[in-house]
Amino acid sequence: MEWFVKAFIRASLVWFIAGIALRLAMAVHPAALMVVGFILGPHIGPKSAPITTAGGSFFAIGAFAFVHNLWRTFNAAEARHHLIKADPPSGRTLTALDE
Repeated sequence: MEWFVKAFIRASLVWFIAGIALRLAMAVHPAALMVVGFILGPHIGPKSAPITTAGGSFFAIGAFAFVHNLWRTFNAAEARHHLIKADPPSGRTLTALDE
């Protein structure tokens, strides 16, 4: 994979996390309720803030775990690429059953 492709994907992941952190901050602050809070607000009242906060927190934890997993996958692939580049595999190949 070219360097600019990896850079683009990593930059996208950083902006994704920035957006998730902003949404989590909005969910934690009761004055800035998100869509679920606006829907539940008239029916439940002030009790909708913890529901919105909990939902936003679980979503943010999942998003952070997703980005962490992708970031580590890219690092492992890059390390494996450098390892193979430094010490290429020998000319030995696997033999087929009919050989």
